[in-house]
Amino acid sequence: METDSSQETPTPPSDGVIYTRWGNDVCPEDAELIYSGSIGGARYTHTGSGSNHLCMPDEPIYDEVTASSVDDGRALLYSSEYEVSNGPSRIRPMHNHSPTCAVCRAPSGRTSKLMIPARNVCPSQEWRLEYAGYLMADYHGYKKSEFICVDREMVPKAGTGEENQNGALLYMTEVRCLAGGGLDCGSYIDGYELTCAVCTI
Repeated sequence: METDSSQETPTPPSDGVIYTRWGNDVCPEDAELIYSGSIGGARYTHTGSGSNHLCMPDEPIYDEVTASSVDDGRALLYSSEYEVSNGPSRIRPMHNHSPTCAVCRAPSGRTSKLMIPARNVCPSQEWRLEYAGYLMADYHGYKKSEFICVDREMVPKAGTGEENQNGALLYMTEVRCLAGGGLDCGSYIDGYELTCAVCTI
């Protein structure tokens, strides 16, 4: 008995690790773009909602909705914004802009990903550098947020940066070393912005 091959469902690739490229809305060469958007998170003054950052797609799809007031028992999500006026000169123009993001799948055969803080290279030549950048999170005096690796080739959301929105905020990260501590003052230097790398293998 013959089968109609046009009715067969293609089998999706089983390998190729997925990662988020924070700060850029395109994927590195050879990686597949799953979707792109903008970085969202909880407002810096709020003690609740999430502590993580999300790559929010440009075109959301809603299900059943009930309109509510701002304080009607909901978690709240805001657009993120770069706070880099005192960062390295190459990224200062990004101050107050909303950062973009992309969700990418690394090429077939790569099954593991790793974000390395304080390094802008991969552990060995077997690893592929997907992107390098700066370690960023919210300001230390505000609510906690996760540390993310933001691409050094920052691409802002078009039309942003003219006004200070102050939703979820991204600041450069630096170390406070302590003599005799795990983050040794011989290697780590107070006041230096920390780099990062996202690698796959």
